Amino acid sequence: MPQECRTTVPRISVLGTAVLKTIVSGTAVLRIIVPGTALLRTIVPGTAVLRTIVPGTAVLRTIVPGIADLRTIVPRISFPRTICRTTVPRISVLGTAVLKTIVSGTAVLRIIVPGTALLRTIVPGTAVLRTIVPGTAVLRTIVPGIADLRTIVPRISFPRTIVPGILPINCFYLCLFSVEFS
Repeated sequence: MPQECRTTVPRISVLGTAVLKTIVSGTAVLRIIVPGTALLRTIVPGTAVLRTIVPGTAVLRTIVPGIADLRTIVPRISFPRTICRTTVPRISVLGTAVLKTIVSGTAVLRIIVPGTALLRTIVPGTAVLRTIVPGTAVLRTIVPGIADLRTIVPRISFPRTIVPGILPINCFYLCLFSVEFS
């Protein structure tokens, strides 16, 4: 039974640039080109709304009933160029979610197969990914003034039909929260 995924990501982008992309059946690309300017390219079987609230901030809400309510806040912020380390457990969400930390200032979320996510966060300081309950994960950066990122990843099922969309039928991307999703 489809569930709802709500994600709020404050103060996490770098220089106000962000890209959201799915790489399986169905394609949706959200690009924040400059602070306050957003470009949404998508093929949606339902309805999607992209709103720019303040410069460097965007909210994407899908209005496809029974799929998800994705709210993404991406303000402008600069990170120091420091390396950090991350605890990387495996998470069962109709597949596997992997969190990696590489260098500061960037984050990448990839859906590689339906129900499988590869999340690479590049955040200064220390990031911790913890599994709360099966199918749910919480990522919190513990650097004061940078971000408190909580990503909820419930178990979700979709219809079998392959229809391009903002939340593709065979793919569920979790959140947009940094410089580049690709």
